[in-house]
Amino acid sequence: MISSNKCVEKTDCLWRSVFLLLLPAQDLLMAIQHITAPQYAPPEVLTEDSTAEAMAFLSVDIPLNLFQLSWLENYGIDSPRKADAFVFLGVRTTRGRLAGVALLVGRSLLLVHSPEAGAAEALGRWVRGQEVHLDHLVSDTPSVDAFWRGYAHADAHLEDPPAPLQAQTHRAQMLYTLERHRWNYCNTLPERAAAGVHPRLARLDEIDAVFLASVRMHREETNIDPLEDDPDAFRRHVAHRISNGRCYVHFDAHRRLLFKAELSAHSRFGAQVSGVYTDPICRQKGIATAALFDICKQLFEGGARRVTLYVNDDNEAAHRVYRKVGFVPHAPYQTIFV
Repeated sequence: MISSNKCVEKTDCLWRSVFLLLLPAQDLLMAIQHITAPQYAPPEVLTEDSTAEAMAFLSVDIPLNLFQLSWLENYGIDSPRKADAFVFLGVRTTRGRLAGVALLVGRSLLLVHSPEAGAAEALGRWVRGQEVHLDHLVSDTPSVDAFWRGYAHADAHLEDPPAPLQAQTHRAQMLYTLERHRWNYCNTLPERAAAGVHPRLARLDEIDAVFLASVRMHREETNIDPLEDDPDAFRRHVAHRISNGRCYVHFDAHRRLLFKAELSAHSRFGAQVSGVYTDPICRQKGIATAALFDICKQLFEGGARRVTLYVNDDNEAAHRVYRKVGFVPHAPYQTIFV
């Protein structure tokens, strides 16, 4: 005997099917998408209880999320200085499954990862609704694109919405990775690499040279001059990297800085290299290849599992250097300067 509740459920299902069949094609498609699309709960600030869950979510693709994973390991999920320093954000489906994670640093830098576009869009709308004014957004291309749609069009639901937010620059990039087990098979100095290049950690008394190189690199990579924005903050950033042993330099015999690179992340998951810069008069001489090779050697000998970095798509010279060292493309990446 069929219960009355089951009869009601079957009747509802029947009428829903009839309703869908009577809709015009375009409306039918929209209705089906609405029914099948994942529904998300409002985004939330993740707390200590969510640390293991966030770690597992991001660890599905460690090279892609190495920066966030390293931050989570080194600083935890909840800043002791609260939201002014950093927060991890999460968005869940209505059933409670974590569908997206973002790291917001200083209310200006954001990294996001979500395999579901709807979840990343929801994070974007929520962040904009908190009146967070991002300076730049960086992560894998699908996550960045979806987040930006939500962030830039956060007011689209209004009756008379303003124009969407316009970014200063969109940078298409490629994320490269070099795994330690692969390095063991290719750890000989590449051909045409300069001899005698062994970068070392920078010292604070060398900050003037490192600061100038960092400014030039930033201009080249972003078309944005940090000296016109907040030079003191930029210098503090450079000093912080040096003080924490995350800046490598190579000087010639005349104390001229020929090469510098930084570590933006370093943990048991690996290291991420950033801020790679070679003096223009020393380019195409094998210095960058030799220097980066030696940095990777130092990192692997120190126990790093992998090294990652990302580079603008249009910087073919850098792509050649990284491939010579042994890096392989991992995923399309993107940076948006807001």
